[in-house]
Amino acid sequence: IVLKRNDEAVLMPITPDADYNVMARKSAASASGAEQTLVISRNDEIVTLAIPNDVDVEALLKSVSYVPILFTKITLVAPDSPASEAQLKDGDIFYKVNGAMVTPDHLLTELVQDNAGSPTDVTLLRDGQEWVTVTMTPRVDPPA
Repeated sequence: IVLKRNDEAVLMPITPDADYNVMARKSAASASGAEQTLVISRNDEIVTLAIPNDVDVEALLKSVSYVPILFTKITLVAPDSPASEAQLKDGDIFYKVNGAMVTPDHLLTELVQDNAGSPTDVTLLRDGQEWVTVTMTPRVDPPA
């Protein structure tokens, strides 16, 4: 597997611990002997890399310098909400808000609140295959 400088891991077969340290998780694919994949963004293109079964994903990721990206997946889009109006879909994954990557240092809730009442560009990963950028206006007083 070849990772290049500035590659951004988007979907990978790992789970971070509470401090965002990498911990490998066994997927159904690896348990069955099938090849695992790592989905990356390389120069804004979605690229899927095969991870051979003999590669230790945890060791691989510990050998490189990286910034954790938070994995915030939409599970429900409320009717008549800014998300609904922007045509967000169940399964979309938040990636950037107004160009700022969603990370432990830049939480999605903070990025959205900072833009309440203003048109905001949101970049999402859809179906693990394509970047989608939508403009939405977060509510100033969202329902509780």
